[in-house]
Amino acid sequence: MVGTERVDLAATLRLTETQVKVWFQNRRIKWRKQSMEQKKAKLSQFGVIQPASAGPTDVKEHEEDTVDPRLPDGGAGDAGTSVLA
Repeated sequence: MVGTERVDLAATLRLTETQVKVWFQNRRIKWRKQSMEQKKAKLSQFGVIQPASAGPTDVKEHEEDTVDPRLPDGGAGDAGTSVLA
């Protein structure tokens, strides 16, 4: 959508131009994600890839939230400090 169309749509919907722009960006991302999921489903249906319960981004996202109970501070210590200091 070009600038003038976005301005007209924003005025019609009583939104800011930025809100309209962000809505379209979010919609494109959602469409791409759905498209990739459909492609993965088709590939797994034909045995090209194995279906996975969690994608690499899901694992990475939750990796930072985990705590290791074996470590004194639960693994939440300062990454910048050195043990050998």
